[in-house]
Amino acid sequence: MYLRQTHVCIQQTVIDLLARGFEVHVMADACSSRSQMDRMFALERFRHIGATVTTSEAVLLQLVGDKDHPKFKEIQAIIKISAPESGLVSSL
Repeated sequence: MYLRQTHVCIQQTVIDLLARGFEVHVMADACSSRSQMDRMFALERFRHIGATVTTSEAVLLQLVGDKDHPKFKEIQAIIKISAPESGLVSSL
């Protein structure tokens, strides 16, 4: 498995996209680093420089909009399944 570390590859991409004028959203629960400290500092830097840091569930629900979307029930079924505790937010 090839790990895209939050504080290296993802950070460079976020900085580049913001510099090009893009609105950048980073799903915190889809990012990792070898150390929790590197990950948390990178996510904080993203917020500081203008990126939106959010979660995959929030993005999915934003994309479907509301219960009238034809795929709402399908998406809801996916996000209702409780993910195993990842420890990713233990430092928050």
